Amino acid sequence: MSESADSSAEPSAETATVEETAGSADEKKKNFHRCNNALSAKGQDVSPCQWYQRVYKSLCPMSWVGKWDDQVADGSFPGRV
Repeated sequence: MSESADSSAEPSAETATVEETAGSADEKKKNFHRCNNALSAKGQDVSPCQWYQRVYKSLCPMSWVGKWDDQVADGSFPGRV
């Protein structure tokens, strides 16, 4: 069995590169929602938007991410998403 097909392999943990962290994590959060909303409105696949989510989640404390998600859900997130 090839090593890549080994189901017991440890998942890799990656964080954003220096290039990906340019700009703020808040900017990446907003861009994730903008991307998601735009592609959803067109009926397109939103998987390209996951890059933004991966970056802001790797940079921000999860308590911030949870608070932001709650704010987006109840319409009180500061900024346009």
